[in-house]
Amino acid sequence: MFGLVFVVVVFGAIELFGGGSGTSSNTDPAYEEPATNTDIQQVEPVQEYSNWSYSNCDEARAAGAAPVYASEPGYGSHLDRDSDGIGCDV
Repeated sequence: MFGLVFVVVVFGAIELFGGGSGTSSNTDPAYEEPATNTDIQQVEPVQEYSNWSYSNCDEARAAGAAPVYASEPGYGSHLDRDSDGIGCDV
């Protein structure tokens, strides 16, 4: 009994990982061949943030963005009185 289970598991693993016959045809309709370098389209990088910032802390608070961190859009050094990288934190 153990020998039969072992054989079934081994042949199942070979089929699962593509061993055996040497052909790699996948009949699964959801399967897509991996992309090659020639399939990948080169695009220009998108600038994530602009130089835009809130005019003042009242505007940032009204937008629900206060406190505004230096890494976030809307931050401006004029919003950061103590220069700790967090605007409108007081």
